[in-house]
Amino acid sequence: MKLTGRTILITGGSAGIGLAFALKFLELGNQVIVTGRRQSALDELKRKHPKLQTIQSDAADPAQIAALARRVRAEYPKLDVLMNNAGIMLHKNLKAPAVDLDGLMAEVNINVGGVIRTTSSFIDILTANKGTVINVSSGLAFVPLPSAPIYCATKAAVHSYTQSLRFQLEETGVEVIEHRERAGPSRHRPHTHQRGLRSAHELALHAGRLIPVPAVGTSVIGSCERSDDKLARLDGLHRTSNFLDNAAVLVAHRDGLRDRANAAVRPQVRPADAGD
Repeated sequence: MKLTGRTILITGGSAGIGLAFALKFLELGNQVIVTGRRQSALDELKRKHPKLQTIQSDAADPAQIAALARRVRAEYPKLDVLMNNAGIMLHKNLKAPAVDLDGLMAEVNINVGGVIRTTSSFIDILTANKGTVINVSSGLAFVPLPSAPIYCATKAAVHSYTQSLRFQLEETGVEVIEHRERAGPSRHRPHTHQRGLRSAHELALHAGRLIPVPAVGTSVIGSCERSDDKLARLDGLHRTSNFLDNAAVLVAHRDGLRDRANAAVRPQVRPADAGD
């Protein structure tokens, strides 16, 4: 990917990793536009970084995505990079019925629906400009964090969607990149108020008792495997055409990490929990 002289749109770019990318891209001499849900946060960001362009938009709202696409086409016709970064992580207890069934889909609407709708809304201008699509997924797509089951499922969906997108756009000149994060969005506090579960660590133990959660935003892979070599190998798998072999390698890698995680957490499980 060419890193200079680009016009880049980053969804969910007002904080966290999206903002970090935005500032780095800006430093490299690109024109950068970021979106966010809260206008106040965007105003503050603009005050601190005047060269950064900001647009209020909610990645979960199809009407706002369509409006964003119309505005960007009119104001930034040279757009040639879309980074689908907007996302949320919520901790869920799957043992209890959800009171709000609509709210149960919040992560799907933003993390998956936002990626698919935004990509579709900009695919024509990106094709015309021979651009780049960057989708942010996570290592949790392969080694799920039990306390955040829906988030992990959404990142697995983003990974799968990105593979198909790359295949379909192969002859269009559009580059498709999957950026795989080690963890979920750290700026979102865990939602642990369901059915009396008091902490993210307790929720993880109740949800699956596989992985201790030492801090919000710590990745499962990062907790068990500090070497980047494993992630690098995972990053290379999607470029292989033999998908059956890929799946076998991923499953073996996941099971190996899970066994190590089980061994690490086993002494921390109280006897009273063991029979739940």
